[in-house]
Amino acid sequence: MKERNLLQYCREEGPKSDQLFEKYGSWEEVIYSSTKTSVAMDILTGLYNKIN
Repeated sequence: MKERNLLQYCREEGPKSDQLFEKYGSWEEVIYSSTKTSVAMDILTGLYNKIN
């Protein structure tokens, strides 16, 4: 994940708030985007353990 963050956001910790604002256009959209789920990210972080 750190490598991906470095490539995408130029920092290991992930995006800065101003980068997210620029991407989504408003603070409301930044907040909404933070609640979206991603099966791939859930698997990587150990939150998803269902095997099909």
